[in-house]
Amino acid sequence: MNGRLLVFNCHEPWVYQLRSLGQPLDIITDLPGRHFRGWDQELRPPPPHSRLLSLAQARESPLPYDVIIAHNLTDLLDA
Repeated sequence: MNGRLLVFNCHEPWVYQLRSLGQPLDIITDLPGRHFRGWDQELRPPPPHSRLLSLAQARESPLPYDVIIAHNLTDLLDA
């Protein structure tokens, strides 16, 4: 796979496993309803080749995403 990946950060341990794909990864943080803002560094570091951004920043991306991983209906509607 050589595409751009976007994932909503609902659970750092699960999202961290995406590092095995070896692809650049954009992770949407600061989602409503989460007790932690950003990425919880105490659980683990962000995956290599990833960047943390807001939903607004992802929407402003000049290039389209090839894959968007939504974890619930709210994520899907936001995407």
